[in-house]
Order: sequence, then C-alpha cells, then structure tokens
Amino acid sequence: MRSLLPPEIEHSLRAVLGAVDYGILVTDLEHKSLICNGKFGELFGIPAEHVVENDVEAVRQMVRHRIIEPTSWQRNLDEVYADLECEQEDELHLMNPDTILRRYTGPVRNEDRQVIARLWTFLDITNSTHKRRYQLALSQIATLFDSDPTQVVKKIIDKISDFYGSIAILSILDDAFMRFHTASGVPPELPPIPGNNLTESYCQFCLSIRKPIIIQDANKDDRCSNLMPVKLGLTRYAGVPIYDLDGNAIGTLCVLDRRSEQQLTDDDLDFLSVLAMRISSELEREARIQKLEEWLRNTKNELQAAQDKLVQSEKLAVTGTLAASVAHDIRNILASISVQLSLGADQPERSLAYVQDSLGRFNVMAHRLMSYAKPSEAMLEHLDLSTVVDTVLNLIEAQFRISRVQLDVCLPEEPAVVMGDEGRLEHLVVNLLLNSLNAVGQGGTVSISIMNLESSIKLSVRDNGPGMTEEVQQKLFTPFSTTRSNGFGLGLYSCSQIVQDHGGTIICETELGRGTEMSVTFPRAK
Repeated sequence: MRSLLPPEIEHSLRAVLGAVDYGILVTDLEHKSLICNGKFGELFGIPAEHVVENDVEAVRQMVRHRIIEPTSWQRNLDEVYADLECEQEDELHLMNPDTILRRYTGPVRNEDRQVIARLWTFLDITNSTHKRRYQLALSQIATLFDSDPTQVVKKIIDKISDFYGSIAILSILDDAFMRFHTASGVPPELPPIPGNNLTESYCQFCLSIRKPIIIQDANKDDRCSNLMPVKLGLTRYAGVPIYDLDGNAIGTLCVLDRRSEQQLTDDDLDFLSVLAMRISSELEREARIQKLEEWLRNTKNELQAAQDKLVQSEKLAVTGTLAASVAHDIRNILASISVQLSLGADQPERSLAYVQDSLGRFNVMAHRLMSYAKPSEAMLEHLDLSTVVDTVLNLIEAQFRISRVQLDVCLPEEPAVVMGDEGRLEHLVVNLLLNSLNAVGQGGTVSISIMNLESSIKLSVRDNGPGMTEEVQQKLFTPFSTTRSNGFGLGLYSCSQIVQDHGGTIICETELGRGTEMSVTFPRAK
C-alpha cells in the first residue's frame, strides 16, 4: 500500500486482503496503483510491492508479456479509465503458464458518492473452466454413434485433436510396432507414416507401466533424446493405455505437440482415460463385426458350395430321369415295331404304315427333347399360328392314333398372325398336346383351337382327363415338378419360358374329374 491510511485501518486492511483468493488492485483515477495484495502478484508473477512502487507504464510492462492479446488489453484499459462510472466483468487469458482469470473492475466512492479510485479484482478460474470444457467435450462425445465403429473412433480422435489443438493418435500394438489406427491434427509438413517402432515412441513408457503418463518436455528427459517424435519437434506428450476385454494393453491413446510451455495435468489424463474406455468398446465392437462378416463370408461360401453340389446332383438326377424316360419310350416304340414286323407277312401294307407311324413318334420325341434344351436367342418373325399347328398335327397325329385318343381341331379361316420363332412355337404346341395325351389315356379326347381376338391370338388345348388338385396346379410351371413316375417336370416349365419370350401369357384352368384347359395368349402381330 502507498502511505495514505491511518495505521490501525491499514493493519486491518492488510489482514483482509492477504486472506482472500482474489487478486486485488486499487488505482487512482490516473491509473496509479494504490493497493495491491500478494495474490495479485502471484497471479501475474511479479512482487506486489513492485506494483505500488512503480509508475503506471512500468507496471503494465511487467505484466504485458503474460497477456495473450496485449493490443486489445491496452485499448480496453484506456476505455475503462475514460469512463469514471464504468463497471466491467470479463475473462482475461494469460500465457506462460496458461491461466484464465475472471476480471472485475468498478468505481470506488467516498462518503459523498464521488468516484475517487478504481477497484480491480482477479480470480483464477483456470481449473473450473477446464473442467467445464472437459465435461462439455465428454457429453458431446457420449452422443456420438455410427453403425460403423471405425467412424465413431475417427470422430472421437477428431474431437480430441480439436480440444487440445494438437495431434491425437490411436495406436495399436502389432508385435514391436505401433500401428496408427486413427490420427487427427497431423500438420501437413510432417511426413505421413503408418506408425513407428515401439522403442522409438513415447508410447513405450505408457505401455511398460500400464498407466497414463505425461512427458511435459522431452528435451529435459534423457529417456527421450533419440525418439522419433522428438526429432520432429514434438516434445509434449500425454498418453493412456487401451485395453481389450481381457485386460490386455493393446495400444495407446495420446496427444502430442510442440507446446511444452503449457502444462498438462492429471485432469487431462482423467479426460483421456474416459475416452480410452469408450474407444476400447468401439474397437471390441469393430472386432465382433469383423468376425461376424468373416463368418457370413464363410457361410456364404459354404452355402454356395452346397448349392453348386445340389444343382450338380439335380442335373445328374434329371439327366438320369431323362435318359430313363427316353429309353422307356424308345423301348416301347421298338417293341411295337418288332411285333408289327413279325406279323407283316400276312398284312405287309398295314405293318409298313404302322412302322412309319411309329418312326414318326421318334420325330415327336426329338421335338420334345429339343424344347428342354437351353434356347438360343429367339428370331421373331411374322407367323400364322394355324400353320404352326398344322405342322405339329402332321407330326403328332400318328401318336394320337396309336394311343387311341381322339384329337379335335378347330382353326380359324383367317390367318392368326403373331411375331414368333417357328421352331420354338412348334415345341410349345408339341408339349401341350403330349401333356394332354398323357393325361387322358386310351379313349380320351383332346381338342386344340385358335381364336382371333381384337388385339391378341388365343391358343387353347383342352382334355377330358382327371384334372389336377390345387397343390399340383400351384407347382405346374416349376421345373422338376411332375406327377408322372417316368416324368422329369420340364415340359410345362419349357412352355412357360417359350410363352414369356414371346410376350404372351399362359393360364391353366382345371377341375377334378372334368379335365384341364391350357390357354396361351399372344399379342397379335402388327
């Protein structure tokens, strides 16, 4: 204090000002310091007596090196002293070390309410401000979520980098190599590297003791002289271990930079340790997803192999059924030919006609087999569907005659022109007629008709056979589905494919005990 108070008042005032946590400065209206307590000197790093012993400019020069923005600070002081009634509360940021002060200033009045001096108070709120920042950052990070855990980890590392304004790295231990899983805030002038050897990194010290550590200034630590980060100028480090679910240290979460003059504290280690636990859970989730994806890949491969084997078995089964069916038909045809030839001495002309009809059945069989083959691209042209039916009837009528099945035909007088592939349409008609023939048996009736509609051509094949159940009808066009003991379930499937390739539709109408009608509708050719 300057000598301006009675001794008994000065003694009491000294006791009060020495006991408070506030730095206190009282100046006259010309900025000259009148009273300064020890806390003020402690906050600004100068002896309190020097403040009251020196003039205004000398005092400001003492503290100027601590002010982060000295120009703005000087301008604010001039504005405050220019207004006697000015009251102001704000935060003042100091450096070396980093400190945040809550600053207040207001007028000091005498008994007559006249302003005679100015009071300044300063309270160190660095710790509480930092704790609020930690809490805010933790609350923001707690809400981070993504279906991909790698993205969550990246967002956390980005937040840490932004929080400190430093490099933040998640490193995973791979034998004796620290692999950089995720990094953020790396200056562009530093070379991009995938990681570094454990013996060349700060992380070796963190992992060796399995505890969080701070290296405030590596230049003052003999252990760090040959480390790669030190050679790059990164002298400040804080790191915490990352653990798996079994408690094994698998890596580190760390921040490092060049700002060794700014003190890191246990609060920073606590902050990083909380985030390390969150990162550990995301790494575990990432590992589980990878295992699940690997299992799915293996399962898919196994299912594909099983499916390929099943398809191959199905192909072999169909081939066997097809071979047996063809052999059965050939054997029956040859047997009937053999019988007719043995009887041909008495009626040679009749026997020859029968043999010719039987040989025609081979031609029909060839037609049907060709319809099961994988078709080449259809060559569509203008065709009279009646002509196609006539061609098939010439081919197949002998088989109906031999089977003693009546075949009724109703074709229109005018052409029924469609866009179609002649060979495939012949296969379609052969299959439809043979299905009906097999359904009715000896003494039955099959009818085929063509009807010209306004914009389409309708082909119908009807029989008076036993009809089909609903269950059989639902599987009618499914490949390898058949009710015949020597069938292989490709006839109607082949028909549906031919109709579909011609832009048409095929419908089955059936009733148990009343027969079945297959109706095929094609667009009329333009």
